[in-house]
Amino acid sequence: MIAIRRHGEPSVSIRRRRASASMSARCSESMAERGFTLVELVTILLILGILAAVAIPKMTASDDFLRVEFRDQVLSSLRYAQKSAVSHRRLVCVSFATASVTFTMAKAKNAAGCDENLRIPGAGSHIVSSRNPAAAAFSPVPAAFSFQPDGSAVDRSIVVAGQPAITVFGATGYVR
Repeated sequence: MIAIRRHGEPSVSIRRRRASASMSARCSESMAERGFTLVELVTILLILGILAAVAIPKMTASDDFLRVEFRDQVLSSLRYAQKSAVSHRRLVCVSFATASVTFTMAKAKNAAGCDENLRIPGAGSHIVSSRNPAAAAFSPVPAAFSFQPDGSAVDRSIVVAGQPAITVFGATGYVR
């Protein structure tokens, strides 16, 4: 800014903007605001402790989840096989291995055997298998059986280790 003095001599004066606070004062204020209080730290540790107490048992019991998942997959695929036998009016065969089930269907009506794979929705193939055979497997391995074109089968009890039995009622073929 240029100012003119009384005597007519121009003089130059520079005004500095006044900062609200000096740089060092601002740095020390922001440093003081960083960090956590003791109450906040104790609260976080308490929350982490509660989460650990709840989450760790769930993670170590993952074999139980695998068994439940495998049992549910077998149950639903057996129901699908029974419904497929009725809807296609064909024989549907079910065979078991230690940790898998294979589904096949007769190509023709009134056929005595199964010679075509029955694709199970969700499984992506004709085989439903456990993701971890060591954790989720049949106990004991069931004998093979078939659903007749009318939906009936033989009475059967299928057990996935550590889970309630899956029951096939022979007269109706109902799977529970």
